[in-house]
Amino acid sequence: MASSTDHQTASAIAEDYSGSQGRSNKGIATLSNNKMRKLVNEQTHLGKAEKKIVIIRGEDGCAYRRSIQVFFMNESAEFLLCQPVGECNDKFLQTVQGGSEGEESPQETARRETWEEIGLNLEKDATFICEVQPPAAAMGEEGQAGETRNEANEIVSEHRSAFRYKSKTWAKQGIRGQELYPLLYFLGREKVQHINTHGWERGIRAEFRSVKWGMLAELEEKAPPSKKAVMKSVCSAVAAAAKSFVESCSSSTAGLPNVTNEEPLVA
Repeated sequence: MASSTDHQTASAIAEDYSGSQGRSNKGIATLSNNKMRKLVNEQTHLGKAEKKIVIIRGEDGCAYRRSIQVFFMNESAEFLLCQPVGECNDKFLQTVQGGSEGEESPQETARRETWEEIGLNLEKDATFICEVQPPAAAMGEEGQAGETRNEANEIVSEHRSAFRYKSKTWAKQGIRGQELYPLLYFLGREKVQHINTHGWERGIRAEFRSVKWGMLAELEEKAPPSKKAVMKSVCSAVAAAAKSFVESCSSSTAGLPNVTNEEPLVA
């Protein structure tokens, strides 16, 4: 399969040619060379980024950054909703989220991001429930096969393609967007008192100004514009995973005293 850079290069040359009709051959060559240099620079940035972040290479030939998304559910089947810092983000809600680095496993990334963003010790304060599967996989239409890697050590997979979205933030590094990897955890309601959003106290930039318990429907409704569509898919999958967990606890609710099948998950 041709690399995304090959496709981008061919497209760039074609665009330069069609946009240069009537110009001198020298002008065409200059435009093409500039475009080529830009593409090479983007690929160089991506090469450097790949040393630290985990890249998913889709069938479309594009690169996506793996981003772990951490969902916390309490005894009443409510979810932890986080408001980002900044006045421009007043209307938005998110979850703990961040990219995997190096050889981190998804749960290792979740532990690091949870500590950095809300100051919780994931191993002590929460209980892992499951990896949230995309709709097709959850219905048995696609098994979760082992990850395949290409020569560039990128993961080649379409398993979570429904959880992808474009991001301008990463475009300059030759990355089309992010592929979300949602994980579901149980977090007791009383544990909220241990949350600390003051990232600077841990030597990092603060991500959130506040947190609250709420429904997945609100998280989906108040997602940033670039994530609106993908959050609909993710929240649907999280609701299905949470419902399955709640139902499995219905006969024995030790540690989950207030969970009932009647509790709403998404509304």
